[in-house]
Amino acid sequence: RVHLRAGRLDDAVACFERDKALSRKLGDHRGECRVLNDLGRTYLENREYEAAERDLVEGVILAQKYGHSDVEFFCRKDLGRLRIAQGRLEEADKELWEAKRILPINGEPYLQLVLDAAIGELLVARGDAAADELLLRIISGFRDAELSKNDLKYFSKIFKKFLTHSD
Repeated sequence: RVHLRAGRLDDAVACFERDKALSRKLGDHRGECRVLNDLGRTYLENREYEAAERDLVEGVILAQKYGHSDVEFFCRKDLGRLRIAQGRLEEADKELWEAKRILPINGEPYLQLVLDAAIGELLVARGDAAADELLLRIISGFRDAELSKNDLKYFSKIFKKFLTHSD
C-alpha cells in the first residue's frame, strides 16, 4: 500500500500480486480478498478497467463464499466506482446499494463517509441535484475526520467533482 500511496502504481501491482500468491498459498482467504480489492482499486486508479473488474468481482465472490462481509463492502464500493468510471450507472447503483446493505450498523463513521463519497460520485455522474447536499455533508465529514494522505487525495477528487457539479 506504500507504493500505492506514493503513486507508484506498477510497484503497487507487483507487491499486491506477490501478496495475493502468498495469501493463496497460506489459505488466508481474508487476506486474499483484501489484496484483490487493493489490486482492483489500483487498476481502477490506473484506468485499467478490465483488470479492475476481474479482481473486484473475484474479491466479492470470495468474500461472500468465506463470510467476510467487511471486505465485501470495500470490493462492492470500488466495483460501484468502477461502474461509474465505465458509464454503467445502473450497475453502479446496484453495487453501491449492496455495499450499503452490508455496511455494519455500528461500523466506523469513516465507512459511511467513503460509501457516501461513492454515492456522491454516482449522483454527480447522473447530474442529480441531490449531489450538492450529499457532497457538502461528505466534505464536512472528511474535514472532521483524521485522514491519511491517500484519503486526502480521494477527498480532493470529491471536492473537485463538487465544484465542477456546482457550476
